[in-house]
Amino acid sequence: MYLHAVKALRNALNGSSELNTGVDGQWYLDLALAAFTYPYGVISLSAGGMDNSAGMRRGDLRFLVKVIGTKQTRTHELAELVRQTLHEGTLTAEDPWYIWRCQQISSVHMMEIDAQEAYWHAGGIYRIRMSGS
Repeated sequence: MYLHAVKALRNALNGSSELNTGVDGQWYLDLALAAFTYPYGVISLSAGGMDNSAGMRRGDLRFLVKVIGTKQTRTHELAELVRQTLHEGTLTAEDPWYIWRCQQISSVHMMEIDAQEAYWHAGGIYRIRMSGS
């Protein structure tokens, strides 16, 4: 279930040509590679899993999806494109899973300084609800 949700997120994010161009196709799962360029995107599971109280196979997941960049305005523009793509968007999962809801439930904005260089993090927590046969 988890991998189906990650693949659906990546497909949706890569499907936006402006967003995909903005991060140069760099969407990483949990951690970025050592040889990356800014800006880039990160997808990370924050919480959730199978809904064991349901009579059928159902999942309720929360993912942190964010862009990290060195230019504040551009990083926030890309985060807004992420929101426009994912919030109440149509995400397609492979059988046997069906994603029936994707919502942004909170936003994430922060800055980190390393070696006197500012890095901007912008994005959100997205709740994905899915069911399977």
